[in-house]
Amino acid sequence: MADEARHLITHGDADGLTAAYQVIMRRCPYEVHTAGKRQVDLVNIVASEIPKGADVVILDLSSKTNAHGLETLLANGAKVEWIDHHTQVTNLETKVNALGIKVNARINEDKDYCTSLIVNELTKEKYVDWAIAGAFGDNKRKKAKELAKKHGISADYLAQLQEVGRLLNYNSFAIAVNPNEVLAEMLNHKSPKTFACSEVFKKIKQQYAVDRTALAKVNPVYDSGRIVIYQLPDIPSSTAMLGDIANEKQAGDRSKMYFVIAPDGEVPGKFVMSIRTSGNPLASDIAKLFEKGGGRADAAGASITSHAKPEDYILQRLKDGGFGN
Repeated sequence: MADEARHLITHGDADGLTAAYQVIMRRCPYEVHTAGKRQVDLVNIVASEIPKGADVVILDLSSKTNAHGLETLLANGAKVEWIDHHTQVTNLETKVNALGIKVNARINEDKDYCTSLIVNELTKEKYVDWAIAGAFGDNKRKKAKELAKKHGISADYLAQLQEVGRLLNYNSFAIAVNPNEVLAEMLNHKSPKTFACSEVFKKIKQQYAVDRTALAKVNPVYDSGRIVIYQLPDIPSSTAMLGDIANEKQAGDRSKMYFVIAPDGEVPGKFVMSIRTSGNPLASDIAKLFEKGGGRADAAGASITSHAKPEDYILQRLKDGGFGN
């Protein structure tokens, strides 16, 4: 049973959930707060619910995006440990709570890192299979394969870890199963191998197959050789598959900038967008040209509102921002 004085706030995607698994299994139960992929301001939302003086671990969420929530926690005397790979507030490690206790910041913004890999090192690779799955889900394929080789993981099991990571990430968009329920089921298993046989994972996999079939072939609406834009159809599965398709395109050729957009399903002319780059230019810098833009070096997301062709709007914003085509 979780101690009400211990709280863990984590992103509900593959990276966040596999990082949470490692922390909980290594330490003790926590009261978990998580949500879907686009709830990147989760700390801001739940901070006021955390009891004063609680121990709080925050995983795979930017302290810059969640600066208000961080200040709320510190003002309430929370002892905060922040483990992440996104952009952070200035001097996170020097911030103190009401009792004068500093934030325990464990940050690595290297574009080849993700939170599950940071936690993997902190736990001395005790749960490396889960870290590999998380790295695959966060599109850190090179690091995932390096770890697999180091630990002698077979090709068949590696493929399974890749599938677990990909589908955990997909579920953070599709919410075929609530991320809290997914993590609870993960904690019932010593390895992703048996988790992949669970009813929870099977449900995610079935929904993924339905959505993938609906988007079997997607052609670019613009391709300059350097900038490639894909527009997904106006169907519910498009927003769920957005990140998965962006990762797939990036894996094919990392030298290009990819923009995968889909109607948000609520406001006419509004789209959600996944951005992928090699890290040069920074995907996070490109995302800042658009509404609600944010992310990391090689992967980011944003929203756009355009009454013209969305690809023309994207290209104009890139030109205005000095990224050209």
